[in-house]
Amino acid sequence: MNIEQVKTEAAKVNTARDRRTKITQLNRPTILNNRKIAKSNELRRLRIEWNELHPDEEQKEVPEFQSPLRLPYHLEPEYKATMKAETDNQSELNAVTKEEWLRRIKELPNRIRNRIAALVWWDFFGKDLVADRSDLLDGYVQAELQEKSYKNLSHDEIILGLVSIGYSPYKAIMRIGKES
Repeated sequence: MNIEQVKTEAAKVNTARDRRTKITQLNRPTILNNRKIAKSNELRRLRIEWNELHPDEEQKEVPEFQSPLRLPYHLEPEYKATMKAETDNQSELNAVTKEEWLRRIKELPNRIRNRIAALVWWDFFGKDLVADRSDLLDGYVQAELQEKSYKNLSHDEIILGLVSIGYSPYKAIMRIGKES
């Protein structure tokens, strides 16, 4: 996959995300109304329960059950598929073991290996507790800190490196966008 293909794929995800946001905004009044309905139904349940537990006392008025309203707007199937693919990719990345990450990183050209390893470490292992930490990527991360290879690499090189080890085009571009 070349950089133009990566950018095209990432643009599809951006379009799907924008469309999902628009659909959510259009559905907002119905969503808020459904929250009120859920609260009313919960109150109904509690009052029925109270009335059953206290048959000798004055019975509380029980509101009528209300069905939630159907959302009037829905995300088109092609956008749903795009969003599902992005979510599935993230799930797959989260399931990759440290050993598998190391194997993937070793397949990269030396020029970008340290930078990619540092990004993977921060994305997937930076939050690990000391007791759970693995030092498999430490050598690459330390080398990256010393060399600062990102100063000599283009964003396109880093994006293509991330895509080649399994990041989605969208995730790769967003990840590098954080650094610019």
